[in-house]
Amino acid sequence: MTLSSKTSNIKNGLNLQIFFLFKNINFSLIPLFFLFFSNKVEAKDFVKINLFSKHKIEKIEIQNKNLENTQNIIKNEIIELETSKWIKITNNKGVIVKKFIIGKLDIKKFGRYWRIYLTIPLKDYIIDVLLAELGNRLIQKEALKAFYLVVKSYTKYHLKSARHKDFDFCDIAHCQLYNGLSPIRNDVKKIIKNIENLDIVYQNKTILAVFNSSCSLFSASAKEIWGEEIPYLKSQKNQIYETCFSHKKTDNLNKNIIENNKISNLNDFNLKNTICDLNGRNRNFKWFFKISKTDFRRLFKDDLIKFELNDNGYPKNILIGTKNYSAENFRRKIASAYGWGVLKSNLFEILVDGDFYIFIGGGFGHGVGFCIIEAEIMGEMGFNYKKIINHFYYNVEIKKVINN
Repeated sequence: MTLSSKTSNIKNGLNLQIFFLFKNINFSLIPLFFLFFSNKVEAKDFVKINLFSKHKIEKIEIQNKNLENTQNIIKNEIIELETSKWIKITNNKGVIVKKFIIGKLDIKKFGRYWRIYLTIPLKDYIIDVLLAELGNRLIQKEALKAFYLVVKSYTKYHLKSARHKDFDFCDIAHCQLYNGLSPIRNDVKKIIKNIENLDIVYQNKTILAVFNSSCSLFSASAKEIWGEEIPYLKSQKNQIYETCFSHKKTDNLNKNIIENNKISNLNDFNLKNTICDLNGRNRNFKWFFKISKTDFRRLFKDDLIKFELNDNGYPKNILIGTKNYSAENFRRKIASAYGWGVLKSNLFEILVDGDFYIFIGGGFGHGVGFCIIEAEIMGEMGFNYKKIINHFYYNVEIKKVINN
């Protein structure tokens, strides 16, 4: 037998074996086979972040820790940063912004401007977001544990839905703040090491763990602010402040809000020298904003007529001319002209003072879900992270979720 005939026989034998192998396969099981492994492969262990997402980037530089050895980016590149470095951009207005980062960079140019994507481990991203939202500082340990699980659950919830086409998260408040690698990341890792595998769940599903800076005396429900009923995001009075004032005063305040549409009695409360003051950090417990009627009319094209409060003291509807605004849409309209730092929340009273409207309010943010300042107060009062979380989210569980 020639070599060629032996080779031919071997090939024929192999073909025959392959034929019988596939003949006996139940092909109806193949989709299940690939579904099983695709779930394993696509488990989100990394996240892709759009850096400097609010900027039109004209120039990119990468520098070492000491801001030396500058590398100018002149073409599309994928760069693996094995050590932390500064990435510095110049936008179309000549403003220079930089972040300290480590991870995989994907840099692409679209027309005149650049886009920068950073891929890092999900665990590191959660901690960096936590610290960015806290102003790169540590808070009381139980409050920090609670907030870690909040950020983790919020992140996992949104990873299931495609908010952006080419990346997972932007680096601004539209998604979550991301300021780069925090120098105290390892300090947080030590604090959360025993809870990092836990999630906040409702009926065995990771919750939409929305959060905001401060809620002052009242938290809002999802329905009040966004018009959507979410069972674990309910409105409530923040009872923790009762330890800072007499019980009578707090009850009278609540009564005034409900019966007289007044929260100006907030001025009667002084947080100084109490645990609720947090050494002066609770600056948004109460605030004031003043706008002339002329400027108000210029923005809204009409005069303010009246406003209605719900049972928890939040404005429900605000009538301006013939147009009715929800409190959230009203706040967004003000923010579009004056920024988010003036009408800081939806908990406010409107007073008329001659040619001016005066807003007296409390809290900073939409007021729904987890309130960072109030969580910190609870931690200082001795509450553990589970009780803190269950204060802000109704009827949830804190446990490890195998398959979500």
